[in-house]
Amino acid sequence: MPNRIFNPILFFVYGILLLCLTLLSACDNSHQSPSSPPPVTQTAAAEPPRFIQLILTYDREKQEWVKEMTDKFNRIHYKISDAQIIQVKAIPMSSAQIIDEVLSESHQVHLISPASSAIIKLGNAKSQTKMGKNMVGYTKNLVLSPIVIALWKPMAETLGWDKQRIGWADIAALAKNPQSLTAHHSPQWGHFKLGHPHPEYSHSGLLSLLAQVYAGADKLSHLTVADIKPPQIATYLHDIQQTIAYYGHSSHFFNAELKNNGPDDLSAAVLYEHQVIQSYQDANTPLPLVAIYPKEGTFWSEHPIG
Repeated sequence: MPNRIFNPILFFVYGILLLCLTLLSACDNSHQSPSSPPPVTQTAAAEPPRFIQLILTYDREKQEWVKEMTDKFNRIHYKISDAQIIQVKAIPMSSAQIIDEVLSESHQVHLISPASSAIIKLGNAKSQTKMGKNMVGYTKNLVLSPIVIALWKPMAETLGWDKQRIGWADIAALAKNPQSLTAHHSPQWGHFKLGHPHPEYSHSGLLSLLAQVYAGADKLSHLTVADIKPPQIATYLHDIQQTIAYYGHSSHFFNAELKNNGPDDLSAAVLYEHQVIQSYQDANTPLPLVAIYPKEGTFWSEHPIG
Protein backbone atom coordinates (compact mmCIF):
# COMPACT_ATOMS: atom_id res chain seq x y z
CA MET A 1 0.00 0.00 0.00
CA PRO A 2 1.39 3.44 -0.84
CA ASN A 3 2.70 5.47 2.06
CA ARG A 4 0.83 8.41 3.54
CA ILE A 5 2.89 11.25 4.97
CA PHE A 6 1.41 13.66 7.50
CA ASN A 7 3.93 16.33 8.45
CA PRO A 8 2.57 19.09 10.72
CA ILE A 9 6.10 20.35 11.50
CA LEU A 10 6.79 20.94 7.82
CA PHE A 11 3.41 22.58 7.41
CA PHE A 12 3.93 25.23 10.07
CA VAL A 13 7.70 25.63 10.23
CA TYR A 14 8.24 25.82 6.50
CA GLY A 15 4.96 27.21 5.30
CA ILE A 16 4.16 29.73 8.00
CA LEU A 17 7.06 30.53 10.30
CA LEU A 18 9.64 30.87 7.56
CA LEU A 19 7.40 33.22 5.63
CA CYS A 20 6.65 35.27 8.73
CA LEU A 21 10.28 35.62 9.71
CA THR A 22 11.22 36.63 6.18
CA LEU A 23 8.52 39.28 6.06
CA LEU A 24 9.39 40.54 9.52
CA SER A 25 13.08 40.83 8.66
CA ALA A 26 12.27 42.88 5.59
CA CYS A 27 9.94 45.06 7.61
CA ASP A 28 12.51 45.65 10.36
CA ASN A 29 15.22 46.55 7.87
CA SER A 30 12.98 49.05 6.15
CA HIS A 31 12.52 51.02 9.37
CA GLN A 32 16.21 51.33 10.24
CA SER A 33 19.15 53.07 8.59
CA PRO A 34 22.83 53.47 9.53
CA SER A 35 22.32 57.20 10.13
CA SER A 36 19.47 56.74 12.57
CA PRO A 37 20.21 58.09 16.06
CA PRO A 38 20.51 55.56 18.88
CA PRO A 39 17.23 54.84 20.61
CA VAL A 40 16.47 56.66 23.84
CA THR A 41 16.44 54.29 26.78
CA GLN A 42 13.41 54.76 28.95
CA THR A 43 11.06 52.77 31.07
CA ALA A 44 7.66 52.32 29.48
CA ALA A 45 4.63 50.16 29.89
CA ALA A 46 4.77 46.89 27.98
CA GLU A 47 3.21 47.18 24.56
CA PRO A 48 0.18 44.91 24.16
CA PRO A 49 0.78 42.09 21.67
CA ARG A 50 -0.22 42.65 18.07
CA PHE A 51 -1.54 39.78 16.00
CA ILE A 52 -0.18 39.21 12.50
CA GLN A 53 -2.73 37.32 10.43
CA LEU A 54 -1.58 35.00 7.67
CA ILE A 55 -4.15 33.84 5.13
CA LEU A 56 -3.89 30.27 3.87
CA THR A 57 -6.28 28.92 1.25
CA TYR A 58 -6.18 25.14 0.95
CA ASP A 59 -7.97 22.27 -0.76
CA ARG A 60 -10.90 21.19 1.40
CA GLU A 61 -10.08 17.48 1.06
CA LYS A 62 -7.63 17.90 3.97
CA GLN A 63 -9.91 20.21 5.95
CA GLU A 64 -10.13 18.12 9.10
CA TRP A 65 -6.35 17.83 9.42
CA VAL A 66 -5.60 21.48 8.56
CA LYS A 67 -8.24 22.73 11.00
CA GLU A 68 -6.79 20.62 13.80
CA MET A 69 -3.21 21.78 13.15
CA THR A 70 -4.19 25.43 12.68
CA ASP A 71 -6.15 25.47 15.94
CA LYS A 72 -3.18 23.98 17.79
CA PHE A 73 -0.78 26.47 16.24
CA ASN A 74 -2.96 29.49 17.01
CA ARG A 75 -3.32 28.42 20.66
CA ILE A 76 0.47 28.47 21.05
CA HIS A 77 0.56 32.24 20.36
CA TYR A 78 3.87 31.92 18.56
CA LYS A 79 5.77 35.21 18.81
CA ILE A 80 8.14 36.58 16.19
CA SER A 81 8.91 39.52 18.47
CA ASP A 82 7.92 40.67 21.94
CA ALA A 83 4.76 42.23 20.58
CA GLN A 84 3.95 40.29 17.41
CA ILE A 85 2.03 37.02 17.43
CA ILE A 86 1.27 34.94 14.34
CA GLN A 87 -2.32 33.85 13.81
CA VAL A 88 -3.28 31.73 10.82
CA LYS A 89 -6.62 32.01 9.07
CA ALA A 90 -7.10 28.86 7.00
CA ILE A 91 -9.84 28.93 4.36
CA PRO A 92 -10.98 25.68 2.67
CA MET A 93 -12.07 25.69 -0.97
CA SER A 94 -11.63 23.69 -4.15
CA SER A 95 -8.23 23.62 -5.83
CA ALA A 96 -9.65 25.35 -8.90
CA GLN A 97 -11.11 28.10 -6.74
CA ILE A 98 -7.77 28.58 -4.98
CA ILE A 99 -6.07 29.32 -8.29
CA ASP A 100 -8.89 31.54 -9.56
CA GLU A 101 -8.83 33.65 -6.38
CA VAL A 102 -5.08 34.23 -6.65
CA LEU A 103 -5.19 35.08 -10.35
CA SER A 104 -8.13 37.45 -9.93
CA GLU A 105 -6.48 39.05 -6.87
CA SER A 106 -9.93 39.16 -5.27
CA HIS A 107 -8.49 38.37 -1.84
CA GLN A 108 -5.10 38.79 -0.21
CA VAL A 109 -3.54 35.36 0.25
CA HIS A 110 -0.10 34.60 1.70
CA LEU A 111 0.02 30.83 1.20
CA ILE A 112 -1.90 28.35 -0.92
CA SER A 113 -2.11 24.57 -0.77
CA PRO A 114 -4.08 22.98 -3.62
CA ALA A 115 -4.37 19.23 -3.90
CA SER A 116 -1.69 18.69 -6.52
CA SER A 117 1.38 20.16 -8.17
CA ALA A 118 -0.52 19.72 -11.44
CA ILE A 119 -2.84 22.49 -10.25
CA ILE A 120 0.18 24.68 -9.48
CA LYS A 121 1.53 24.12 -13.00
CA LEU A 122 -1.81 25.02 -14.57
CA GLY A 123 -2.02 28.13 -12.38
CA ASN A 124 1.52 29.20 -13.24
CA ALA A 125 0.78 28.78 -16.96
CA LYS A 126 -2.25 31.05 -16.63
CA SER A 127 -0.22 33.51 -14.56
CA GLN A 128 2.55 33.63 -17.16
CA THR A 129 -0.03 34.48 -19.81
CA LYS A 130 -1.74 37.11 -17.68
CA MET A 131 1.15 38.70 -15.75
CA GLY A 132 4.33 37.34 -17.30
CA LYS A 133 5.42 35.54 -14.12
CA ASN A 134 4.69 32.45 -12.09
CA MET A 135 1.92 32.62 -9.54
CA VAL A 136 3.77 30.30 -7.12
CA GLY A 137 7.47 29.55 -6.87
CA TYR A 138 9.08 26.97 -4.62
CA THR A 139 6.73 24.56 -2.83
CA LYS A 140 6.90 21.70 -0.34
CA ASN A 141 4.59 18.69 -0.17
CA LEU A 142 2.39 18.34 2.90
CA VAL A 143 0.54 15.07 2.38
CA LEU A 144 0.78 12.17 -0.04
CA SER A 145 -2.44 10.33 -0.85
CA PRO A 146 -3.04 8.42 -4.10
CA ILE A 147 -6.13 8.58 -6.28
CA VAL A 148 -8.05 5.31 -5.93
CA ILE A 149 -11.31 3.70 -7.01
CA ALA A 150 -13.41 3.23 -3.88
CA LEU A 151 -15.48 0.08 -4.36
CA TRP A 152 -17.89 -1.77 -2.09
CA LYS A 153 -16.06 -4.84 -0.82
CA PRO A 154 -18.66 -7.44 -1.95
CA MET A 155 -18.58 -5.97 -5.46
CA ALA A 156 -14.78 -5.90 -5.43
CA GLU A 157 -14.72 -9.59 -4.52
CA THR A 158 -17.09 -10.30 -7.42
CA LEU A 159 -14.55 -8.66 -9.73
CA GLY A 160 -11.76 -10.80 -8.26
CA TRP A 161 -10.20 -8.13 -6.03
CA ASP A 162 -9.09 -10.73 -3.47
CA LYS A 163 -7.33 -12.83 -6.13
CA GLN A 164 -5.97 -10.38 -8.71
CA ARG A 165 -5.27 -6.72 -9.30
CA ILE A 166 -8.07 -4.64 -10.80
CA GLY A 167 -7.62 -1.70 -13.13
CA TRP A 168 -9.30 0.67 -15.53
CA ALA A 169 -9.41 -2.07 -18.16
CA ASP A 170 -11.72 -4.06 -15.87
CA ILE A 171 -13.94 -1.00 -15.40
CA ALA A 172 -14.06 -0.52 -19.19
CA ALA A 173 -15.03 -4.19 -19.61
CA LEU A 174 -18.05 -3.64 -17.35
CA ALA A 175 -19.50 -1.30 -19.97
CA LYS A 176 -19.70 -4.27 -22.34
CA ASN A 177 -21.09 -6.61 -19.68
CA PRO A 178 -23.13 -4.31 -17.43
CA GLN A 179 -24.96 -7.14 -15.63
CA SER A 180 -21.80 -8.94 -14.48
CA LEU A 181 -22.35 -7.85 -10.88
CA THR A 182 -26.01 -8.90 -10.85
CA ALA A 183 -25.09 -12.38 -12.00
CA HIS A 184 -23.12 -13.01 -8.83
CA HIS A 185 -24.79 -10.86 -6.19
CA SER A 186 -27.87 -8.84 -5.29
CA PRO A 187 -30.11 -8.03 -8.27
CA GLN A 188 -30.78 -4.54 -6.88
CA TRP A 189 -27.19 -3.63 -7.65
CA GLY A 190 -28.05 -3.49 -11.33
CA HIS A 191 -25.30 -2.46 -13.74
CA PHE A 192 -21.98 -1.02 -12.60
CA LYS A 193 -22.32 2.68 -11.70
CA LEU A 194 -19.22 4.84 -11.22
CA GLY A 195 -19.18 8.25 -9.57
CA HIS A 196 -16.54 10.49 -11.14
CA PRO A 197 -15.50 14.01 -10.09
CA HIS A 198 -15.69 16.44 -13.00
CA PRO A 199 -12.17 16.92 -14.45
CA GLU A 200 -12.81 20.59 -15.16
CA TYR A 201 -13.66 21.42 -11.55
CA SER A 202 -12.00 18.70 -9.50
CA HIS A 203 -8.35 17.82 -9.03
CA SER A 204 -9.17 14.16 -8.38
CA GLY A 205 -11.31 14.08 -11.52
CA LEU A 206 -8.50 15.58 -13.60
CA LEU A 207 -5.85 13.15 -12.36
CA SER A 208 -8.22 10.21 -12.70
CA LEU A 209 -8.88 11.11 -16.34
CA LEU A 210 -5.15 11.45 -16.98
CA ALA A 211 -4.59 8.03 -15.41
CA GLN A 212 -7.21 6.56 -17.74
CA VAL A 213 -5.45 8.08 -20.75
CA TYR A 214 -2.11 6.64 -19.63
CA ALA A 215 -3.79 3.26 -19.07
CA GLY A 216 -5.37 3.31 -22.53
CA ALA A 217 -1.99 4.12 -24.08
CA ASP A 218 -0.30 1.44 -21.93
CA LYS A 219 2.28 3.92 -20.65
CA LEU A 220 3.55 4.94 -17.23
CA SER A 221 5.37 8.12 -18.27
CA HIS A 222 6.38 10.34 -21.19
CA LEU A 223 2.94 10.39 -22.77
CA THR A 224 2.93 12.22 -26.11
CA VAL A 225 0.27 13.54 -28.46
CA ALA A 226 1.09 10.71 -30.86
CA ASP A 227 0.33 8.19 -28.10
CA ILE A 228 -3.29 9.33 -27.79
CA LYS A 229 -4.12 9.63 -31.50
CA PRO A 230 -4.96 5.95 -32.19
CA PRO A 231 -8.76 5.46 -32.26
CA GLN A 232 -8.60 2.66 -29.69
CA ILE A 233 -7.67 5.25 -27.04
CA ALA A 234 -10.94 7.08 -27.62
CA THR A 235 -12.82 3.77 -27.53
CA TYR A 236 -11.14 2.83 -24.25
CA LEU A 237 -12.09 6.14 -22.64
CA HIS A 238 -15.61 5.91 -24.05
CA ASP A 239 -16.10 2.49 -22.44
CA ILE A 240 -15.04 3.85 -19.04
CA GLN A 241 -17.28 6.88 -19.47
CA GLN A 242 -20.21 4.56 -20.17
CA THR A 243 -20.00 3.28 -16.60
CA ILE A 244 -20.24 6.78 -15.07
CA ALA A 245 -23.61 7.36 -13.41
CA TYR A 246 -23.03 11.08 -12.93
CA TYR A 247 -20.32 13.66 -12.37
CA GLY A 248 -19.78 15.66 -9.20
CA HIS A 249 -17.77 18.69 -8.16
CA SER A 250 -15.32 16.82 -5.90
CA SER A 251 -14.30 13.54 -4.30
CA HIS A 252 -15.70 14.99 -1.07
CA PHE A 253 -19.12 15.02 -2.74
CA PHE A 254 -18.85 11.37 -3.80
CA ASN A 255 -17.54 10.32 -0.41
CA ALA A 256 -20.80 11.62 1.05
CA GLU A 257 -22.86 10.05 -1.75
CA LEU A 258 -21.44 6.60 -1.04
CA LYS A 259 -22.12 6.90 2.68
CA ASN A 260 -25.60 8.38 2.36
CA ASN A 261 -26.99 6.40 -0.59
CA GLY A 262 -25.15 3.08 -0.51
CA PRO A 263 -24.57 0.54 -3.30
CA ASP A 264 -28.00 0.98 -4.88
CA ASP A 265 -26.93 4.44 -6.03
CA LEU A 266 -23.23 3.95 -6.83
CA SER A 267 -21.05 0.88 -7.22
CA ALA A 268 -17.82 2.84 -6.92
CA ALA A 269 -16.38 6.34 -6.97
CA VAL A 270 -13.05 8.05 -7.55
CA LEU A 271 -11.73 9.09 -4.13
CA TYR A 272 -8.49 9.65 -2.28
CA GLU A 273 -6.98 6.78 -0.34
CA HIS A 274 -7.36 8.55 3.00
CA GLN A 275 -11.11 8.95 2.44
CA VAL A 276 -11.49 5.18 2.14
CA ILE A 277 -9.42 4.70 5.30
CA GLN A 278 -11.57 7.22 7.18
CA SER A 279 -14.70 5.29 6.18
CA TYR A 280 -13.57 2.42 8.42
CA GLN A 281 -14.28 4.59 11.47
CA ASP A 282 -17.68 5.72 10.17
CA ALA A 283 -20.50 3.57 11.53
CA ASN A 284 -22.90 5.07 8.96
CA THR A 285 -21.10 3.54 5.96
CA PRO A 286 -23.58 0.91 4.62
CA LEU A 287 -20.93 -1.65 3.57
CA PRO A 288 -17.15 -1.85 3.83
CA LEU A 289 -15.26 -0.01 1.11
CA VAL A 290 -11.93 -1.07 -0.36
CA ALA A 291 -9.39 1.05 -2.20
CA ILE A 292 -8.60 -0.16 -5.70
CA TYR A 293 -5.14 0.94 -6.85
CA PRO A 294 -5.49 0.61 -10.65
CA LYS A 295 -3.04 -1.97 -11.93
CA GLU A 296 -2.13 0.37 -14.81
CA GLY A 297 -0.95 3.01 -12.33
CA THR A 298 -2.35 6.05 -10.55
CA PHE A 299 -1.32 9.53 -9.46
CA TRP A 300 -0.30 10.89 -6.09
CA SER A 301 -2.10 13.86 -4.64
CA GLU A 302 0.79 15.57 -2.86
CA HIS A 303 -0.88 18.77 -1.56
CA PRO A 304 1.98 21.26 -2.13
CA ILE A 305 2.19 24.47 -0.12
CA GLY A 306 3.85 27.66 -1.27
